[in-house]
Amino acid sequence: TVTIQGQTRHWRQYTAIDTARQPARRVTVVMDLDARNALGRDIAEHIARPALVVLPLVALLLAWALRKGLAPVNQLSTDIQALDLAHHQRLDGQHRFDDFSSTVSAINALMDKLDAQVQQERAFASDIAHELRTPLTAISLQAHVLIGTDDPVASRTAALSLREQALHAGDILAQLLAFARAQRQGEGDLQPVCLAEVLRRVVAQHAPRADDTGHALPLELPADADRWRLPGRPLLLELAVRNLVDNALKHTPAGTLVEVSLGCTEDTWVLAVRDQPDPTQPPSSTSVPPSTGLGLGLTLVRRIATWHGARLEIGTAPPPWQHSHALVWPAQAL
Repeated sequence: TVTIQGQTRHWRQYTAIDTARQPARRVTVVMDLDARNALGRDIAEHIARPALVVLPLVALLLAWALRKGLAPVNQLSTDIQALDLAHHQRLDGQHRFDDFSSTVSAINALMDKLDAQVQQERAFASDIAHELRTPLTAISLQAHVLIGTDDPVASRTAALSLREQALHAGDILAQLLAFARAQRQGEGDLQPVCLAEVLRRVVAQHAPRADDTGHALPLELPADADRWRLPGRPLLLELAVRNLVDNALKHTPAGTLVEVSLGCTEDTWVLAVRDQPDPTQPPSSTSVPPSTGLGLGLTLVRRIATWHGARLEIGTAPPPWQHSHALVWPAQAL
């Protein structure tokens, strides 16, 4: 700080000393800090004053542009919120903004999937109600018979029918519980599953029952079946196979050959449960595959198959087989 003629000024000094010369030389440069600060203030004022006028206008224009640009997005959001799945509503595919065409198509595709799932669940709930109504109605009728009759033969007959219908209702509820359990477990992680081991386990579990009902229950596997693995959930796959075997043993007459097999073609892997009628019995006049009423067990099998990338095929089989229930995977699935 230097005071000259009564005025105090602020200076900054830079000095370089050359010691290589004798005597040493010193060069000093001084800078007027007050003048530098005054220049800085002048530059800032010339920039800030116009900016104070221009920036609000720019902010308003930017806000208007953003609102204008987001208006289609907001309208699309409003249209999505207004969709009513119960009335099969969809977004207008002829959107005036081409950039949203793929988004509108994806949303409509999602709505179609949700609609199909809702319809499936409604049909399933209707089937359950119809299936349960039959045994419950029979139970009510047989209960009235038991109350209103003194005939011991009629009472015994009604009691046996009552027990049979109660067991039937219990079987339906057991299938529903298995269905719900399978849906929860279907969300777990996949692990390598050996289908040959699953089939051996299910056939071994059902062998005593097959012997009691007079069925033959062979298992046919490829020589290298133990090498192959399917990404899946072993409990659910075992549940699916068990339902197929249960269905075959329950709805075919004694003496029927029920074969469980796993085979591979060029394009597919096929896990099949097929039945061959007893050749000593007269041939059946129907070609409809056996099923459990409305097929709650088969509905469960179909849902498990879908979770594992397979499809359930039900139909007649080439001779000597009569009916076939098969889970079919692409060849590359295993």
